[in-house]
Amino acid sequence: MQSKNIQHQIQELIRRFPTLQYNEETNVIEGTLNVDDIDEDIYQVKIDISHFPKYFPQVWETGERIPRKPDRHIYANSNSLCFTTRAKEMILLRKKVKTIHCFVSEILIKYLQNNSYYEINGTYRDGEYDHGGKGVLQGYQDILGLKKPEHILEALDWRMKGKKATRNEPCFCGNGKIKNCHLSRYKKLFWISPETIYEDGIKIIDLIK
Repeated sequence: MQSKNIQHQIQELIRRFPTLQYNEETNVIEGTLNVDDIDEDIYQVKIDISHFPKYFPQVWETGERIPRKPDRHIYANSNSLCFTTRAKEMILLRKKVKTIHCFVSEILIKYLQNNSYYEINGTYRDGEYDHGGKGVLQGYQDILGLKKPEHILEALDWRMKGKKATRNEPCFCGNGKIKNCHLSRYKKLFWISPETIYEDGIKIIDLIK
C-alpha cells in the first residue's frame, strides 16, 4: 500500500506525462516519454518505484533503442539504466530528487536526452563516469572538488570517523584552513551512508594500488 504522499506523486507524474500509466499491483509505471518538445524523440520505459525514495527508481528502456552494453550505461546483470554512482545518488535524493516527477524530469529524461546526443555524435553531451572503481573515484572528485585520490581517501576517512571539521583547522587537501577550502563540500559526505563510504573507499584503494 503506497503512502498518500507517494500516491500524490504518482498522480502528479501522470498529469504531467499522460503517456505513462501506473500499475498498482506491480508498483510499476510504463509508457513512452518524449524527451524533445520540438522534434519528437520517443523512448519506451518501465519504471519500478518500489524502493523510492531510499533509492532511485529502477528503469528499463523497453524499446531496445539503447544497446545492452555497459559502455552505454546499462547494468549487465539487470539491463536497467545506470544513472550515476551510489554516492551521488544519495546526495541527489537528499537535496534535489524528492519526488517521482522530479526524478523523471531531472534524471531520467536528461539521461535519455544524453543518449540521443550520443546516437548522433558518438559521445555524451553531459559527460560520463567510467565503470567500477574509476567511476567511483570520478564521482568523489566531483563531489569534493578534488583530483588526488589520497586527498579523497583522507576526506572519506574523516567521514568514517564522524569527524565534524572545525572551521579553522587545516583542510584534508593540505591547502589551508578548511573554512576557506572544502568545508561545504566535505559536509556533503554526511548525506552518504557510512556503508557506501566504506565500500567506495575500498574500491578507490584497490584502484590506485
